[in-house]
Amino acid sequence: MNKRRKNNYIILGLCMVLVLMGIGYAAFSSQLNITGTSNITSNWDVRITNIESELNGAEDLEAPTYDNTNGLYASFHTG
Repeated sequence: MNKRRKNNYIILGLCMVLVLMGIGYAAFSSQLNITGTSNITSNWDVRITNIESELNGAEDLEAPTYDNTNGLYASFHTG
C-alpha cells in the first residue's frame, strides 16, 4: 500500500506541475501590438576612387583606368 500511495503523490505532483505550466503560459502569452510610422531617407554616394590589379600569373594587357569625373566606371584588361 505504501508504494501505491507514493505513486499517487507522484501523479498528483505531475498534474499540479502541468496545471502550473498552463497558468504560466496563459499569464505570459499576450498579444503584442506595435503601432507607429517610420521614415528612412538615405543618400548613397559610392564612387570608384582607385583601381589596381593583383596579378597571379597573369599580366596587364592595358593599364587599369577609372573615371575621375563621376567615379562610376572602371576597367582593366589582363591576360
